[in-house]
Amino acid sequence: QLLDDRDKLQVLQDLRRQGIDAYPVMRAKNMLLPDAQGQLNPVLSIDGRPLLPMASIPGTTVVSCNETGQWLVYEADRHGFNNPDAVWDVRQPAIGILGDSFAHGSCVPSKDNMAALLRRRFGATVNLGVSGFGPLQELAALSEYLKPLRPPVVLWMFFEGNDLTEDLPMEIHAPLLQQYLADERFSQNLIGQRAAIADSMRRYLDRDLIAAM
Repeated sequence: QLLDDRDKLQVLQDLRRQGIDAYPVMRAKNMLLPDAQGQLNPVLSIDGRPLLPMASIPGTTVVSCNETGQWLVYEADRHGFNNPDAVWDVRQPAIGILGDSFAHGSCVPSKDNMAALLRRRFGATVNLGVSGFGPLQELAALSEYLKPLRPPVVLWMFFEGNDLTEDLPMEIHAPLLQQYLADERFSQNLIGQRAAIADSMRRYLDRDLIAAM
């Protein structure tokens, strides 16, 4: 198979020329900007309230990364994660996964990533892994999406290379993310706002697609 040497923007442009609703992979930290005091605040809002989505635009084609010579392109589920959408129809999945790129399955064909292998062996597996996640983003994903599902097994991936040395020092400057740590009842109700999340993210990305990548 020939190596695909296109950059991400070229891949997005080619998919859009085919009429495919394609966007770059996203994560919460892509949607935080520093204020004058250095605090990181969401760039999105709904009805005047800050909004921090966790993953990519729900229900779109996502262009992720290329480390093998072929781009990982997948269909985001109804909440923007790298799952078959039908996994959300299961009342209580067998396994929930949290983590960063290893959990996400970055640059790995979707049928071969960790969640897909577990799904084939153990049944419904909800993968909330997102490349670039740190501990507070993972806690937010758990609070928003796994708590309601209550899977009997939760796999929380830790990467010593950057979780505590790079990601957490960034995350502690985001007051919204800190709320998940300070108050276990805190929620943005992301599950209930998926349509508004999709609309807000689309508007944001369509304004400046290159900068968002």
